[in-house]
Amino acid sequence: MEHVEGVHRVPGVRGANAYLLTFGPLTLVDCGLPGSGRAIIDFLAALGHPPDALQRILLTHRHPDHCGAATYLRQRTGAEVCAHAAETEVVGELRVVRGTLNLGGAIVDRLLEDGEELPGGIRAVHCGGHTAGSLSYYVPARGLLFLGDMAINNVDRLSRPIAFSNEDSDAYERGLERLAALGAEAGFFGHGPPLTQGLSSALTALCQRPRSPLWRALLRYAFLRLRHPFGRD
Repeated sequence: MEHVEGVHRVPGVRGANAYLLTFGPLTLVDCGLPGSGRAIIDFLAALGHPPDALQRILLTHRHPDHCGAATYLRQRTGAEVCAHAAETEVVGELRVVRGTLNLGGAIVDRLLEDGEELPGGIRAVHCGGHTAGSLSYYVPARGLLFLGDMAINNVDRLSRPIAFSNEDSDAYERGLERLAALGAEAGFFGHGPPLTQGLSSALTALCQRPRSPLWRALLRYAFLRLRHPFGRD
């Protein structure tokens, strides 16, 4: 589904949303759980692109619902996998996504730094907090922001990820405030539908809202999953 010109949420991806960017070099932001790669290849074909047209995969962070299909896609497409250094480790001669849940770890071809500019007008923004190397991707000329798990869209309002999923809650809050200050108009979330207008004010409101007690956050999270299953349009 194309939500704004050149930004497609890929159908059939499991675990978290993946977005295909068709402005500039063909780019994928996140790629879902292992097993989601076939749906992404099929979606490329539906848009008229062969697998090797995909140039890069931008990972927001190391959790397997966001990077689990990266190994398959790298092998099938030759796309460059990009992530922040803090999300990776060196195993032998390879740099891979760190963490035992990532099924051996996706190979990372390029390390991105805060503020790095990529072709297509995309800027890497280091947020930290949710994971040490969490990145969001900002397109200033178009007012677009890809947030990963820095915020969840519950449709009626934005919420934080469940507190125990953050590695550093204080750093997370600072990262959230930084994203709100960017002034982006449209937001694309790892979980929940895109928000095509009013993102900056919605993020500011989230920053100002106290953190929910864990029991309330868990109930809200479960309700969201029933209403809007991961990765579906």
